[in-house]
Amino acid sequence: MKILPAFTILFALSACADTTEDAPEQALQNECVYHFALDKICNMGTHSVSINYTALSDDERLLTSAEVATPTKRHRLPISDDTSLLDGDTGLIKTEDINFDGHPDLAISTSFGTANLYFDYWVYDPDTGGFISVGNYSQLTIHKENKTLSTTEKSNAVTYKTTTYQWAPNGGVLRELRQKK
Repeated sequence: MKILPAFTILFALSACADTTEDAPEQALQNECVYHFALDKICNMGTHSVSINYTALSDDERLLTSAEVATPTKRHRLPISDDTSLLDGDTGLIKTEDINFDGHPDLAISTSFGTANLYFDYWVYDPDTGGFISVGNYSQLTIHKENKTLSTTEKSNAVTYKTTTYQWAPNGGVLRELRQKK
């Protein structure tokens, strides 16, 4: 019985481990789990991300910003106000192409222990080498076949709401296409 918890901890920490030549499959990793200690740098392909915080108490941390390093620049991205991480909470950092331009974008979870998982989203701007904030959305599902994104949110015990989004023609802004309950 004692082997399982040790394995679980090792597995959770390895999600944020550096990639090595011995494990080339990790180079394609696009998700990293972070915990209350916030003492790991998540290395995900071309991005490395760490979270800055202010301690509110022994068991609560206010997330303030993300430090993101790309091959050409370092960035400090503000995290949504009032995003608190409690001891025992787990968060997620993701890099995936949400605007279909071929560049990895960034998402950091801002809700913990709730029915709906919310993320702050940023898209990478290859012209400036920076990131542009898209906003805070319930977890986006990517539909490459028609270049749309969708969210499904639990409204109550029996009701879910699905919203579909598409990028505006000028880029940089998501517009709602439809809602379905």
